[in-house]
Amino acid sequence: MLHSTFQYLIESTLYISVFFIIYRLFFARLTHFTWMRAYLLVSLVLGVVLPLITLPGQWYQSLLGSESIDNPLNLIFLNANANSSPETSASVFLENSRRDMRAAMAYLFMGIYISGALFRLVKLAEKLLIIRSSIRQHNRERRDDYWFIPLETQSPAYSFLNYIFISKNLENLSASDMERIFTHETIHARQGHSLDILFAELVSVLFWFNPLMKAFRKYLTEVHEYLADEKTINNTEMKKSYSHLLLKLTSEEQPFKLSSAFSAKQISRRILMMEKARSIPRQKFSLLLLLPAAVVLLMSFSYFENRSSASPLILEDQASEARASYQLKVGKISWEGN
Repeated sequence: MLHSTFQYLIESTLYISVFFIIYRLFFARLTHFTWMRAYLLVSLVLGVVLPLITLPGQWYQSLLGSESIDNPLNLIFLNANANSSPETSASVFLENSRRDMRAAMAYLFMGIYISGALFRLVKLAEKLLIIRSSIRQHNRERRDDYWFIPLETQSPAYSFLNYIFISKNLENLSASDMERIFTHETIHARQGHSLDILFAELVSVLFWFNPLMKAFRKYLTEVHEYLADEKTINNTEMKKSYSHLLLKLTSEEQPFKLSSAFSAKQISRRILMMEKARSIPRQKFSLLLLLPAAVVLLMSFSYFENRSSASPLILEDQASEARASYQLKVGKISWEGN
């Protein structure tokens, strides 16, 4: 059970890491934002699901051939002879000690993993409770399909599900600026960006030890902002005034990592992305590189899993043959000696 759990965590980590590295190297600067969002989300789904799948061993017969290991008979034959050695008891004791040590280390690592996952889960629950408290403690008004909640505190505008939070204390903003902020946040709500972030946070609970998960969430939230910016602006003149609005809203504080919010750390990249020339249409299909990468990883992991699971059976069969051959030879020698 522990071995299977560790194997799953390692494989999932490798899947997610490879998918993210491919994205970071080749796709992070494209402007096909919808496809980029899909790539990141599908990467997480595949990273969680694919380690649960093992392709049938028959797929690898051409690779394995008739022999899965290199001439194990000599080892087995020596072990058959070693049964009569006086050192057998000591060898068994050492092997049992090593096995106990490995088991103790496995339980220790599992305890550390569970502790880390529970800690991240508690932090996630705290964020949800803070948002819930903000919804309950403030007045709200219905605007179309969304709840608008004006905040008394000085904080960036943000959204979560269909709730949009905008501070009443934002200075030097015109009515059109406020309306544009509201439009930006409704796009986040309409496209379900907070659900993406929540899903990424849940995956981060499972893989809290993977340092790339933080960068993964960062790039996902950036794509959300690019999508909302793209939908908010309609022409070059609006693009210019919208850039000024982003600079006005610059703030180092982001209220909750589960929310979509205006953040100073992303402002410069967002403005540059708005000014950037659009990627050519056919470049979006390069994002499908995710699929062959997933297939290669799945086949590789399945190959090694089938090989490792087949080895004990092969060893047992060959051990039986070796013992039988050894016994026949000994019997023949004993009879001729008499």
